[in-house]
Amino acid sequence: LILVGVPVVFELIVCLILAALLAQAELEAFRERHARAIVAESNALLNDFIQAAVYLRLYKTVKSDAFLAKHNELIDEIPRRFRSLQIMAADSPAEKQMIERLESASRNSMQMISDARQMSLQESDLIHWTGSGDESSLLAAEVISGLRRFVKEQEEAERADTYAEGRTRLLVKNMLVLALLGNVV
Repeated sequence: LILVGVPVVFELIVCLILAALLAQAELEAFRERHARAIVAESNALLNDFIQAAVYLRLYKTVKSDAFLAKHNELIDEIPRRFRSLQIMAADSPAEKQMIERLESASRNSMQMISDARQMSLQESDLIHWTGSGDESSLLAAEVISGLRRFVKEQEEAERADTYAEGRTRLLVKNMLVLALLGNVV
């Protein structure tokens, strides 16, 4: 009984440890994919925000309605991207709070730009564009800076998760070798 029982108990213990390590590796892989998705969506949001500002400048300079249409299209996309980020960060109160702050600053900036644009379109006077442009530029810079910080934090989290996943995979491999040696002995 001892000759059969000891190896069976050893195998059960090894299997339980391997199962726990594999579950940990899967969790770390999920965290890495999640961080990568947040980075991708944040980068897309940052890109949309910068492009919207560029198209608005082009419209102010060239007065082409195509630039204004592209600006409006990007401005309409920004809230959807923020909602997507909020859904992705639902499990992390710190990330969610940062996204909400950035969204609030973004809304303020977009509202100021929209107000200035409406005044300019109604009065055909570019003074309104430049008059509130400084403040809206500061808000836009705040949003862009905040998004860049957020992306950097997410990239660091992704690197940490990648490292942790690799470490767990190494533990699984070592455990397999140990189990193989235990079976031979």
